[in-house]
Amino acid sequence: MVLFVSQAAAAAPWEFETIIDVDVIRTDNLTLAPAGLEEGETLYRVASAFLLTTEGQRLTANIHYRPQGTFYTDVTDSNEVYHSVDASGTLSLVKDALFFYASALNFQSFVSPEGEIPSTNIPLSENRIDSRILEVRPYWEQDLGFANILLGYQYIDTSFDEIVSSPTSLEQNNNERIGTFNLNNHRQERGFAWGLEYEHRRLNYETAIPWEFQQAKANLGFWVNGVTRVFVSGGLESPFDSFVDSSLEEETWEVGFQYKPNQRLDLEIAGGERSFGKSYRARMGYQLRRGQMQISYVEQPASQGQFANDRRPQFLIDSLQGLLNRPGATDRFVQRRADWTTDIELTKSELSFRLYWDDRDQRTTDAGSDLEDESLVGANVRWAWNLGTKSQVGFDVDAIKLESGRSEDDVLALSVDYSYRLSQRYSV
Repeated sequence: MVLFVSQAAAAAPWEFETIIDVDVIRTDNLTLAPAGLEEGETLYRVASAFLLTTEGQRLTANIHYRPQGTFYTDVTDSNEVYHSVDASGTLSLVKDALFFYASALNFQSFVSPEGEIPSTNIPLSENRIDSRILEVRPYWEQDLGFANILLGYQYIDTSFDEIVSSPTSLEQNNNERIGTFNLNNHRQERGFAWGLEYEHRRLNYETAIPWEFQQAKANLGFWVNGVTRVFVSGGLESPFDSFVDSSLEEETWEVGFQYKPNQRLDLEIAGGERSFGKSYRARMGYQLRRGQMQISYVEQPASQGQFANDRRPQFLIDSLQGLLNRPGATDRFVQRRADWTTDIELTKSELSFRLYWDDRDQRTTDAGSDLEDESLVGANVRWAWNLGTKSQVGFDVDAIKLESGRSEDDVLALSVDYSYRLSQRYSV
């Protein structure tokens, strides 16, 4: 293939790769029915993957398209082909200063945690829905010498297919607008440290009351021997319990420290007071010899529409970590979220581990009516073994404990997959 481009527009080549999965599956409970009502079925699944990537000085992009066909031997009327798209790219408009990011997602997610939980497209269930997320984000990020600046605008549009069986009939599309400003000298890692931050979020629903929140704060501190930064911050934010007023009325403050002894370890812990009460946050990044580890904890006011990305699938398995994020729901809450992720690359295999906890209290509807608290605890382990240059076998284990409303559920999902690359990568 020949591409005709001007010298100024010349960029890194695009790499194209194809993968195919073929499965013969036997299930003893096709509809996830209660004991005594199960129906068995044999089916075939064919899933292809088409990956297009490029990484250059001006453009970095990844396009992943995955059609998945599920074909049943008895209930042939239920045969279906599902389409999954995960595409993103960043364009450098002005070198080391002005950027434009865009992404598009199309995938299936759960409708409600109260229903049966089919972790793949294999069982016949109405508790799944097609979801689409489109995002654009122009931003200015630059080293000014005396400080680093980030000024950005983010627009996220989330839409869903019509829910066939909905317990609430509240499903609706939404869009979110986020404005961000950050100016600080933290990267200098010496002497006096300071920073200014501002963020404004507005989440618009089709019919529900919009959710709006903003925060402005300043932080001051100093570096101890270029290793530890001690800081205190204060400012104003929107009242969490107000549904019509998003002005900067509530005081917020925190004290904390950042510990960065080398390029492998970066730790930050802080605690203080926010509009909803005491608040704590923490993050740690550690570069392993053959991988990396990330740990984070955050307490924040939130609304359902913010977490569409948490529902995106991993491999052929739906992401159970986003089970509390009902498509189109509009409730608001205080979220306490902890994540521990470890990725290790061995000689012939890859190992990923994730532990997460998501607790949501002070839940209300968009109009202010109280709702019951929810929580989700889960773990995921993924091990992939390279059998050769073209084939790979993977093992995936997902376990969760869910408390939603008055119900409690334990879910365990196990999967084994095999992939074979039809050809080597092509560059164009």
